[in-house]
Amino acid sequence: MTRFISHILRFCIITIAFLTAAIGASAFMILLLWGGVSHGETGDPEFQNFVKLAAGISTPLLAAFVGYYTFLPTVLVALVSEILSKRSWLFHGLAGIFVALAALIQRANANHFDNPPNGIIMVIIAAGVIFGTIYWLIAGRSAGKHLDSTSREPSES
Repeated sequence: MTRFISHILRFCIITIAFLTAAIGASAFMILLLWGGVSHGETGDPEFQNFVKLAAGISTPLLAAFVGYYTFLPTVLVALVSEILSKRSWLFHGLAGIFVALAALIQRANANHFDNPPNGIIMVIIAAGVIFGTIYWLIAGRSAGKHLDSTSREPSES
């Protein structure tokens, strides 16, 4: 396999990992934020169905925002993990926290929002770990391996 094709395939895997991680982190945040509502004191099945529908609609919408605000920090982390061949879950879990906090700071600065509530910060940090873990499961465990295999191939002159 040529080096160019190897890089294209790796880019596709990283893109799929990013999109899946954004959806997973969004679903996790929706579960945390809507969990208290759906298990409240009302046992009305119609209300529970409404909450499920609202969560199903809001997850892709939140995933779009997560993807938008985490794109640049994720590109930076992906480059570092690929170049340095960082394949550990700990690296990607901590990198997910970095990405989540960078997105929170970017969003807070854009809206001149100085002090977000502590609960929101904790949800975003936990979602960052989920983001990093999902990314690690798809692309992080093999970070940099394509560079190892293509560097050993004889170059075509």
